[in-house]
Amino acid sequence: MKNAINYFKNQYICDLTDGVRIEFDDGWGLIRQSNTQPVIVFRFEASTLSNLKKNQSIIFNKLKDFGNINVNF
Repeated sequence: MKNAINYFKNQYICDLTDGVRIEFDDGWGLIRQSNTQPVIVFRFEASTLSNLKKNQSIIFNKLKDFGNINVNF
């Protein structure tokens, strides 16, 4: 989480209230640690499905730089 917060807050407008919420021109993505499980939770919202997938790709591709992640939908 520390790597994600440090990277995204320096590249995008972010809210750090509960993890890191990354603001995109067409939506947002939230990365946060679960309070009840040993997992990282993701939430996304965008104006279109195409933009949603683009924003997810930006976040997931960057997180892969920090280590091995498994994404379950």
